[in-house]
Amino acid sequence: MNSNRTLTNESYRTLQVGEITYEYLVVPQGDYVDTGLLVAMGHLGQEIGLPAAFRHFVHLKQKRLRYDPIDKLLTFFVSLVEGCGYTSDINQRLKPYPALARAWGLAEFAGQNAVNGTLHALQWEHLQQIEQVFQFLFERNSLALQQSRQEPLIVDIDTKGIPVSPRSQRFEWAKRGYFPGPRNQKGLQFSAAFMGAEFREVLGGHLAPGYAHVTHGLPAILQLVEKRLGIPPRRGDLLRQRARLLQAEAKAHLGRAEAHDRQIQQAYERLGKIHKRIAMHQAQIRTLQARIRRLPKRARKLRRQIEAHRDKIRGDRRRDKVARQHIAKLQQRAAQARQEAELLREASHTLLAMAETPIEIGKVRLILIRSDSALGAGETITLLLERGYLFVVKGRDARTARKLAADILPHEWQRVDAHLRTAEAKSTRIRGCPFEVRLVVCERTADSGRVSYYILVTNLPINTYATVALVQFYNARQTIEAFNKVIGSVLYLNHLRTGSITANEAVAQLAMLAHDFLSWSAERFFTGTPYDGIAIRELVQKSLHVIARVSWPQPTVCRVEFTQDNSYARAFVAGPQGTGGQLLLPLDFNAPASRQKTV
Repeated sequence: MNSNRTLTNESYRTLQVGEITYEYLVVPQGDYVDTGLLVAMGHLGQEIGLPAAFRHFVHLKQKRLRYDPIDKLLTFFVSLVEGCGYTSDINQRLKPYPALARAWGLAEFAGQNAVNGTLHALQWEHLQQIEQVFQFLFERNSLALQQSRQEPLIVDIDTKGIPVSPRSQRFEWAKRGYFPGPRNQKGLQFSAAFMGAEFREVLGGHLAPGYAHVTHGLPAILQLVEKRLGIPPRRGDLLRQRARLLQAEAKAHLGRAEAHDRQIQQAYERLGKIHKRIAMHQAQIRTLQARIRRLPKRARKLRRQIEAHRDKIRGDRRRDKVARQHIAKLQQRAAQARQEAELLREASHTLLAMAETPIEIGKVRLILIRSDSALGAGETITLLLERGYLFVVKGRDARTARKLAADILPHEWQRVDAHLRTAEAKSTRIRGCPFEVRLVVCERTADSGRVSYYILVTNLPINTYATVALVQFYNARQTIEAFNKVIGSVLYLNHLRTGSITANEAVAQLAMLAHDFLSWSAERFFTGTPYDGIAIRELVQKSLHVIARVSWPQPTVCRVEFTQDNSYARAFVAGPQGTGGQLLLPLDFNAPASRQKTV
């Protein structure tokens, strides 16, 4: 009996049973993949210049052993597109398939350890470079940018929490804050601007500590919105009005500073009187000490007088200390008032300059911001108005809604659905905003009979959006709620890959870019098919998982053989051909991609 148990190198075996011959072959695992459409994703990525953009803009100073640093970063990006929840999934779901890697312009996929090393090597300057990649690809492929500039683009802004274990000390910026679920949770906050409906594109976002509010990063988000889409048209009359208010406020601050200066002068005068009294008491003490030397028999009485003068000196020195502290506070308040006045003057000059700046034809775009009560404060409304945005946001204070609802007559209410009715408010003012706005009161009745109120704040005229239509339009913002779920549990931003905030911010940027890339892929692959408008979740978790054989019969030919019974594969093959009617643009990294003008 042969006891040798060593495996042979044979790759072919046959067995004969009756008239049937069974043939068994051992073939490379990379020839067969269970994510066949990921090859098509790689083809699209190369077509739009995604790998080339990474290689052009991102410069990683990392020692190369087996893989180029950019190849490792691209491997991580592909893992996001494929739906890997952890970097450890790369070893099982990507690395064994070199034929799939070649479709993305890579010799092979890097392993988990190599990818983790590159993520930990990322610095803040690399985040700016990844942002350049994002901007370059967005300008060339965005579906929203193909829309006419006369049509407003609807941008939803929202925040989602990324909780971590309350006991964990691993993650930078993970602080206690508001998170759904149990109390005393901690983690990070992720804020983003998203366009739903037919576009399904995220414009950008950022991570923040757990206690941060969305308004803390709102200027940065609005800057990203304007960078991606263009600047909204400024209203010169509002800017001039706001500039005048800021100038008046600056004048008031200067008045307070001058009042503080007068108080400081008076305090110094009191201080001088105190010093004179101290000098007088010291002179009296010296005189009494001289009398003691001349009249020793009266020394006891004279010493009592000396002690009384010393008590008065101690009291005056305490007054001197208090006066000096008061002067320091007044000087600090005066300096702060002058500083605030200077900032207000600079802000007013900036607003006046914006009001006088002529609008560049073809560079402005109507942008409509839609958000929940996070942006409902008067100061935030003022900022949106000054920057020229249209907006519909939920009011911050429910008590204001109840007060406004009390002034509405019964016949003025309009029914939205069985649980919701609405009416126009009598007032056009909210606290903290110097401009008039439109307020719409909403009354919701729960199944239990409990009644609650909220208000919608907008600058959309009633002839554009009637009362009921405005409420229905606001309720359509659940698209960003769906985006939050996709970015968290499909692209797995909820799974923080490292403890470094720099690396996690880079992961967030790459996840947002992956989301837009998937949206462009769905548009390119399935337009005009039964899967037209396929959801990102279905695209990642179902349609990508098509069993296929991938081979390269020639260095310039990639052959993908899908299983015939898969409906996604049949839809893809029967879908739009070539580039889907879109002209291939040259990869010019020095200037924005030129687009056909829209009117």
